[in-house]
Amino acid sequence: MTSEGKSTKAAEAFEFAFDRTQAEYDELSDSWKQLDSKAQATSTVAGIFIAASFAFIRNSALQLSGLEKALLLLVLASLIVSILLAVTAMFVRTVPVPPTPENIAEMVTEMLDTPPEEHEERLGGLVADTINAWLPINRVLRKELLAKASKLENAQRALITAACLMGVLTVTTVVTH
Repeated sequence: MTSEGKSTKAAEAFEFAFDRTQAEYDELSDSWKQLDSKAQATSTVAGIFIAASFAFIRNSALQLSGLEKALLLLVLASLIVSILLAVTAMFVRTVPVPPTPENIAEMVTEMLDTPPEEHEERLGGLVADTINAWLPINRVLRKELLAKASKLENAQRALITAACLMGVLTVTTVVTH
């Protein structure tokens, strides 16, 4: 294979790696937005549930037993935990951004300032440098995304726990009164 053929194959490989790196960033960014939406929905549902719990207490003409009071406290605790976890999942975080168009333009300008016969070889270096700048950004974003997802999962577990406890409380109240 000629050096020109090897150079073309290398450029294609770099282009593939660049496209995959950019696609990963886009996927991570989309997942970030989806998790934020789910965290907002979780905190909204938990907030409505808390309001319903307060209405249950206020409007209850029934005298709650010790078990019912304990269940209600567990419901409220689970809901508060759910909201706190959902809100912490939505905290604004500073994450690095991929190379900006200005950075890329500077690198392209530097490449074009070289003799034309070096452009193809330098293009591979430009793409490699861009990929190498982008990979740590994706790594940090992936790590933050996993932390966000874990908090959201725990918030949803707390919400499910509260719903189950509220069901038990309701049944207990209906059966005993």
